[in-house]
Amino acid sequence: MVVNFFKMADLFVEHIKREHPEDIAIVAYYGSYASGTQNPNSDFDLFFIPTTERGKKLSDCIILDGIGIDFFSISWERAERIANFDEYIVSVIADCKLLYVRSEKDKERIESLRERIKSYQKPEKRKDMLDKAYKEFSNVYRPLYNLRKSDDLSDQRIESFRALTTILQTVVLINQTYLKSGWGKNFNQIFSLQLQPDGLKELAHQVIYSKSKSEMLSALEILTNRTANLLNIERDKLRPHSSFKDVFENFYEELRSTFLKIETACDNNQAEIAFCATLTLQNEVRQCLRTVGDTSIEARFSELEPVRKYDPSNLELLKKATTRYEKELLELLERNGVPITSLDNLEEFRKYLEKANY
Repeated sequence: MVVNFFKMADLFVEHIKREHPEDIAIVAYYGSYASGTQNPNSDFDLFFIPTTERGKKLSDCIILDGIGIDFFSISWERAERIANFDEYIVSVIADCKLLYVRSEKDKERIESLRERIKSYQKPEKRKDMLDKAYKEFSNVYRPLYNLRKSDDLSDQRIESFRALTTILQTVVLINQTYLKSGWGKNFNQIFSLQLQPDGLKELAHQVIYSKSKSEMLSALEILTNRTANLLNIERDKLRPHSSFKDVFENFYEELRSTFLKIETACDNNQAEIAFCATLTLQNEVRQCLRTVGDTSIEARFSELEPVRKYDPSNLELLKKATTRYEKELLELLERNGVPITSLDNLEEFRKYLEKANY
């Protein structure tokens, strides 16, 4: 006889009411039974929220009528993290159906978490969700590295799966939503999202159906680049643009020492110092230009970046490129009304101090 898993859940709840009335706050189920998509081999996904150490001990796994059942314990603290989209399994809280609540206060608490999940899907939380997507996406590079280094097909597929699911979860977060079901089963949902990297479905299928490391890696590298571009585009839409004066005031004065450091290193054939100082300089300028938000200027200064001329055997090329870069930067600041405080001697410094409003 086929087991009725809802009756199993009723038995579990009755046991809690009888033996653990103060130890468990919530019992709920989720997954295919909650969505009505179960099949004869589906497991019954059940979780509970304990409030005492004794309650935690109800966490268990059994096989009932050939089906694995996980009595899944989730602390209130973890439920908070899930509701904050800090874990994949948002659906566990968002779409669960309650079987038991200890008190009205516990019911209000679980419902408040559901409301929080809804709030993260609203325009006001756009930046927060893109920040979470950015954090998630940073996890893709380790499995890609492991994939490149691996010679074992099973390991390669494990790392490919890790990289692919990280990319897919990033896309889900970019769209301010959550996965409604498990991996594989949720692909139709993912491939229907409004914002996604070009060729997402085809490249994901290439990873899944590939028979070689090179096929997996090729698809994942393309997906990684396209997802990074999508994420940058969406984040740039929310980036506040600032005036040149707000961003660059006192900037050049501070950076002047780095220009001199590069010049000295080039004159003394100190490739290591020249290399590090140049990249430090470029990074500072890049960040400020990005804050201003004029992409045409960003592109122009990207072309001028001195490190493009870096040759450790001929640092004169770097020195000339840095001189031109500094000249262009000064002209840019002048055109945009950014004052430069440049003094020639101590007398000028004395007068400067007298006029300054310190």
